[in-house]
Amino acid sequence: MISALGCAGLLVKRSTDQDLRLYTAPTDYFNLSFILATVLSGFCAWLFFDRTFAASREFMKGLLTFGDVNNMNAATYASTLLICLALIYLPFTRMWHYLAKYFTYHRVRWDDEPNTGTGRAARSVDEALQRPIGWAAPHIQSGKNWSEVTTRIEDVIEKRAK
Repeated sequence: MISALGCAGLLVKRSTDQDLRLYTAPTDYFNLSFILATVLSGFCAWLFFDRTFAASREFMKGLLTFGDVNNMNAATYASTLLICLALIYLPFTRMWHYLAKYFTYHRVRWDDEPNTGTGRAARSVDEALQRPIGWAAPHIQSGKNWSEVTTRIEDVIEKRAK
């Protein structure tokens, strides 16, 4: 239910806030509406027809055992169909960030390990610096590795001190 409130709140906020409206594409409204419909259909199927998830369990059992999967009520069937469509459609949209955000922002922001010159972070940087440069540009010397063309912070500090 909280997801439904969040989707509805985002739809209202994006459609009424002048600043957000400028950055909201029509597909964003569709995606939020689609997520809202999926969540509400699941909530209604659970609330009115399948409080114990018995029909859903039987459906999954039928899928896994290649057995009968036709014993669901219409609401649970519609909810299952919308969930399947969401799993197919949403990874190809910008709205997938609600899942991917953990692996990008939160992982980088909160699991930020300082590079003290020893440990896993230092080894990772050293390995990256030994990779050869595979492209050319006016400011990059091809044929060398990254450690040969990058500036160390110590060199910058030394130049500033002079």
